[in-house]
Amino acid sequence: MTEQPDRQALFDGWSTRYDDSAGGNEFPFIGFRDVLFSVLSHSDINEKCSVLELGIGTGMLAVMYSDIAKDIAGVDFSPKMIEICRVNVPGARIFRADVTKPLDFLNGQKFDRVISNYLFHEFCDETKLQIIEKCFNYCIKEAGFMVIGDISFENRTKLDECRNRNLDLWDDGEFYWDADTLVKRISGLGYLVSYSQISECAGVYVIKRKRAQGDSNP
Repeated sequence: MTEQPDRQALFDGWSTRYDDSAGGNEFPFIGFRDVLFSVLSHSDINEKCSVLELGIGTGMLAVMYSDIAKDIAGVDFSPKMIEICRVNVPGARIFRADVTKPLDFLNGQKFDRVISNYLFHEFCDETKLQIIEKCFNYCIKEAGFMVIGDISFENRTKLDECRNRNLDLWDDGEFYWDADTLVKRISGLGYLVSYSQISECAGVYVIKRKRAQGDSNP
C-alpha cells in the first residue's frame, strides 16, 4: 500500500480488531477464510520454499505456512499491524515499506513464492500490473510464481451486482478486481494466469512465467 497518512492511521487503528473483522460474513469479508485456504493451497509451499508476502498485516495467512516454509519475508506499511505480526510469526523478517516503490531492502533476494491476500484492491489496475511485473523482474525465482487473493469478481456485471447489494459497505475509493479484464491484461504482459472465484466477492489469481511452465516445484 502507498504511504498515505490517512490510510496508515486507518489500518493502525484497525490492527487490534482486524482478525475479528475478517472473520465476519459481511462484504468484503464474505468467505475470507476460504480465500486464505485457497491462497495457501495454490501456493503449494513446502519446506524448500522461500516466501515473500506483500501486505502481511497481522500475519493471518503467514501463520498457516510459517511451520512449512524455510524462509519468510513480509512487507506491510502499518507499524501497528507489523507489531502484531512479529508476535504471531516470530520467525519472519518483516519490513515496513510501500510495495509500489522499489523493494531495495530485500537486497536482491528472489523467492520461490510471492503471495498476497486482500492488499491489491488498494491500487488501481495500472499499479496492480506494475507491482506484478516488478515482482517477476526482481523478486521471483525463475521457476517461482505469484498467488494473489483479493476482493474480486468474475466480470464487471458481477462486480456491479455486488456493489448494488452492498451500497452501505462498498468503498468507491478502492479498486476491486474485474477478473475478465485483468486476466487478459496480465496475460498480455506474457504470463500464464488462472483465476478461481472463491466467494461472491473474492477470488484467487495464480500467475506464472510462460517459460516456467512444466518446471518442477522447488
